[in-house]
Amino acid sequence: MKSNVNGIDKQLLTKIIRDAKTQRQPEPKKEKLVEAAKPQPLSDEPRDPPVHTVTSGAVVTRIWGRANVLGHVSWSVDQRRYRSDGVGGAACKSFYPDQLTDAMEGLNQARRWIKKTDRRINRRRLWS
Repeated sequence: MKSNVNGIDKQLLTKIIRDAKTQRQPEPKKEKLVEAAKPQPLSDEPRDPPVHTVTSGAVVTRIWGRANVLGHVSWSVDQRRYRSDGVGGAACKSFYPDQLTDAMEGLNQARRWIKKTDRRINRRRLWS
C-alpha cells in the first residue's frame, strides 16, 4: 500500500480530513439571523432608474432601456396613474376612461422619444 497520495503523506492527509470533519463552524450571530428572517418588501420596480419619463395629466409613462451583449438596446415602456387621497398618494396600473387620452398621449410621446433616441444610437435599425 502506498504511503503517499499525490505527493502528500497518507497519514497527514487522513489527519487533515479528520480535523476538517470535527472542526466546528462558528455559529452566526443572532442579529444576523433576525435580519435575514425579516420579510423583504415586494416590489415590481426594476433596480435601475428609467432612462426617460413622460408625464401627461395624472399618467406617468416610463421608458426603460437595456443593452444586450451586441450593443443593441431593447426598450420597454410602462405606465402608472398617480392618485392622491387626503393622507398620501399611491401608484396604480389601471386607468379610468377619462384618463385614457392622457395614457395614449404618453405612449405616443414615448414612441417618438424611442425612435429619435434609437436613430441616434443605432442608425442601422429600421422602424416600420
